[in-house]
Amino acid sequence: MCVLLQVLHLIGMALMEEQQQLENIGDDDEVTFNFTLKISRPGEAPGNTPSILALLETLQRAPHLEVHKDMIRWILKMVVSIKTMRECTAAAPPCEGTGHCHKETVWDKDKAERKRKAELCWKKTMAQTLQSQSHFINKYIDLLTQDSEDLDVSASTSAGHGYLSMLVVTQCSL
Repeated sequence: MCVLLQVLHLIGMALMEEQQQLENIGDDDEVTFNFTLKISRPGEAPGNTPSILALLETLQRAPHLEVHKDMIRWILKMVVSIKTMRECTAAAPPCEGTGHCHKETVWDKDKAERKRKAELCWKKTMAQTLQSQSHFINKYIDLLTQDSEDLDVSASTSAGHGYLSMLVVTQCSL
């Protein structure tokens, strides 16, 4: 069982390496590591042995390997994912500048959507702040507009009222 786990781990690492190369491919780069092709081919040993991929599919149905089924399923999903990525990169039209056209457009759309949501959230927050300020000013307008002579406060507090008076003037001009 320990050897099987090690083999599954190595297969998983090889698939992750291939996926990483496919994701980071550039204009003049080419993927030099094609592990999915190698595990899809039948074995070269005498007796027409099945491919590693076929063996993994058989192992997935084996009841005595219940412990390793999640790892085997993940490997099979990675193989399908990598084959799909290869088909997309082969079928995608050539791009001007980079080889990541589809990936960049999806990223740009996600970025634009996040920006739009952030702007809406900012506008909502600013509207709430403005409403709170207006409510405060309307509630305490008579205190804010009183002369400093009528108030029995220290000089530091009167400076604070000067700021509030400025807020009233600003709010009224809006």
